[in-house]
Amino acid sequence: MIITVVLVVLVLAAVGYVLASRIAGQPVNTRRLLVLPGVLTAMGLLQLAGAVSAGMRPQDLGLLAVGLAAAAGFGAARGTTVTVAVRDGRPWLRYRAVTLALWAATVAGSGPALLLSAGATLLAEGVIVAHRAATSGGQQWQARVCGQKVANGTDPSRGLRHYLRAARKGTVGRRSRHNHRMRVTRNGRRS
Repeated sequence: MIITVVLVVLVLAAVGYVLASRIAGQPVNTRRLLVLPGVLTAMGLLQLAGAVSAGMRPQDLGLLAVGLAAAAGFGAARGTTVTVAVRDGRPWLRYRAVTLALWAATVAGSGPALLLSAGATLLAEGVIVAHRAATSGGQQWQARVCGQKVANGTDPSRGLRHYLRAARKGTVGRRSRHNHRMRVTRNGRRS
């Protein structure tokens, strides 16, 4: 009984941390997106192995598989609704209202294996968001800079890879001699 309470508190703390940090917005860090869900999933699998060795009926395993598939599906759906944009030369993620509504649906449809379901849903979301942040020039999202060419002639609509290359060179945000409009520099100040 005490172990169940500790596990519920652990899952609530992990989900609360994820929600609070992603509502405020945070830089995309693949390790942060995948390590915590991986740990929760591993703990859930260990918990499931103990339950299977104690004796589970095939109907229970079937119900668990359906709940796990639903959790992963909700996680993948949430991953597609997360806003991924470039800020300070790095991809950032931020939850939208639709993402929070999908979280509510995920909690309402969670299965009996709480740790495994939480790990699977966060892992599916993390994989989708990491893929979206790593791809460049895709139709899923565009780097939101200002819709103009930056000083070195790189067009941000060409994708994240081109924008980040310009950011590494230090040419993002500088004025060109032909363009005297104000630009936002890499540290967020106007030049």
